Amino acid sequence: MTFSPTDQGLGGAGSWGVGALSEAEAGLLNSKISTAWTSKDPSNVIRIIDPNAVWRDNDSVFLGRSEIWAALRAQWEHTLHFQTKQELASYESHRIAARFQSEWQDSQHGQWYRRSGYAEFTFDDERLITTIESRTEKRRITAEERRLKLDTAARQSSALND
Repeated sequence: MTFSPTDQGLGGAGSWGVGALSEAEAGLLNSKISTAWTSKDPSNVIRIIDPNAVWRDNDSVFLGRSEIWAALRAQWEHTLHFQTKQELASYESHRIAARFQSEWQDSQHGQWYRRSGYAEFTFDDERLITTIESRTEKRRITAEERRLKLDTAARQSSALND
């Protein structure tokens, strides 16, 4: 799934109702956020974020699209074999909470990492993300400890079905 420059929020023009999220909307929003993050392309993430969004990640705070874009670019600059799994944990009104786990290999040193945590996303009426509150734990793992292995055939099949 790709995002076009004409996308307005996570739903596109006119495809969402104003007001509280339904269960179906919450699931779709979670899926689109996961797809944007998995792309490792900050531009895909920025398209679904309000220009004045705030992202609090543990002790870091990023204000607005430009700071969020820079943080993501720095985060993914030396990332190989990135895999992530995100599941909707709950939703209400204009918010969803998700638990996630990501794994990747650092391209400079070859070390594998796993990041696990929870994130809460708040949306405006156009379903742009206005705040992200995340609490994560990052730790070193060995290649054998990876949980999110996806072979090339499965990855290609998944991409075709998006």
